[in-house]
Amino acid sequence: METFGERIRRLRGKKGISQRALAKAVNVSPGLISFVERDKNRPSIDVVLRMANFFGTTTDYLITGKEPGDDARSSAVAKQVIEQLERDKSFSFTRNFYTEISAEKLKLLEQYQFFDLLRKISAFNLKVVLKIMKSIV
Repeated sequence: METFGERIRRLRGKKGISQRALAKAVNVSPGLISFVERDKNRPSIDVVLRMANFFGTTTDYLITGKEPGDDARSSAVAKQVIEQLERDKSFSFTRNFYTEISAEKLKLLEQYQFFDLLRKISAFNLKVVLKIMKSIV
């Protein structure tokens, strides 16, 4: 299984940049990047976040090697929530939400576990969230 350091080294290699360039991009020393890639040191949460932003991935991926949006469960939960919302006639705008939203936006919603969060909130708060969604969709 790939380690944190190996993921950083591989992502850096895919971008074709040096340790020094990565260090500059995420505002750390080149030595830290070297230690991280050899799994001799773990960067702070702040540095992991800057690395994730730089590589265009998530902190979850850097730390665990798994993207939340890659999980089939996320898609299943998204579909389940959409189906539940479609049954609620007061929120008919959701009827085509899943098919009309771009794949990129849907992946982002899944990545941030939006649909899991919707399932956990109260019915009243769900209606508030859905009204907000309706205004921006």
